[in-house]
Amino acid sequence: YKSQGCHSTASRSSRQMSAVNAEPPRRANAGRRFGGDDQDWATGAAIGVLGARAAANAVLPELRDGRGSLLFIGGGFALHPSKEYASLSVGKAALRAYVQVLHDELAGTGVHATIVTITKGIGSEARSDSAALARAYLELHNQPETEWQPELVI
Repeated sequence: YKSQGCHSTASRSSRQMSAVNAEPPRRANAGRRFGGDDQDWATGAAIGVLGARAAANAVLPELRDGRGSLLFIGGGFALHPSKEYASLSVGKAALRAYVQVLHDELAGTGVHATIVTITKGIGSEARSDSAALARAYLELHNQPETEWQPELVI
C-alpha cells in the first residue's frame, strides 16, 4: 500500500503535528460489483482503519504532554458511498468514525485529532489543490482548542 505521513514541529508554535494518509493498491477487480472480494475488504479495513490506529498509537506518546495534532486524510466515499467502490467506501466511513471517536477520547488533553474529508479530486478545483489543503491542515493545527472540530469537509 501507499502510505504518506509526517511528524514535524510547526514553525509558529511548539506543538507537534502528524498527518496520516494510507491508500490501498489498485486491484484489477476493485471495480467489481460490491467492491471486490473478501481480500479487498480485509485490505481496505487493515489499511484504512488499523493503519490509522497504528500511526496514532505510535505518535501519541510524543504528544501526551498536551501539545499536538493528529491530522487524518479522509475521502468523499465516507459521505457518499459508491456501489462500484463499496469496500473503499466502507473503509473511508470507518476511518471517519475512528477519528471522531479519537477526537472525543482526546478532548481536554491538548491533543487535537481531526480528519479532513476531501470530497473532490485533489487539484480538481481551487479549494482542493495541494496548497489549499496544506493551508487547511496548518490552520487546523494552529486553531485554539476551543475551536477544535472532529472533521473538516473540503
